[in-house]
Amino acid sequence: MLALSGFLSAHLVGQINGLLKRARRYGFTLDVISVEDIAESADSKLFKSITHSNHCLHFLLPPVKNQVYSLRPKSHPYQLSSYKTQLHRRSFIPRYLFRSMY
Repeated sequence: MLALSGFLSAHLVGQINGLLKRARRYGFTLDVISVEDIAESADSKLFKSITHSNHCLHFLLPPVKNQVYSLRPKSHPYQLSSYKTQLHRRSFIPRYLFRSMY
């Protein structure tokens, strides 16, 4: 579910966050967590594992960009592509690449 968090509507995110708040109130968890925090940590772990060349999803990553200049370090070395459809923009890899480009 968390790799598909880009497809959640704001209404659904609000409902899930309400459920998580009630879980905290009734003692099922000690921390107040949100769906955004859970998705962020899961996305980071998944992307870190995908960057290893022996991972089964590694072929989905765009090619590595060759930098000629000595600029500040980026969070990933991959090329950013232009995506025409909203469906493709919300999928995991483009969403993570654009979110973590700075």
